[in-house]
Amino acid sequence: MVPDLLEEILLLCVCAAISGADGWKSIAEFGRTKLNWLRKFLEFKNGTPSDDCIGWVMARLSPTALQECFITWTKSIADLTKGDVIAIDGK
Repeated sequence: MVPDLLEEILLLCVCAAISGADGWKSIAEFGRTKLNWLRKFLEFKNGTPSDDCIGWVMARLSPTALQECFITWTKSIADLTKGDVIAIDGK
């Protein structure tokens, strides 16, 4: 697994899930429609991965390790914002 691809898949999954995607196909569709926006954050030099690729990669990640990384990441955001709430649902 190329580290860049993993990073791109994780970014894609988080952004798509926040936007309401509820499966690999909808995550892949989000990626295709938001590719230019996603490229503001990472290169995505080969475009976005297919739903099969996303599912294959995610199935091989440890859920516990992924959860720990996600918690650490969100805590770092809270530290950067000094605890201010960032509304991701428009409220």
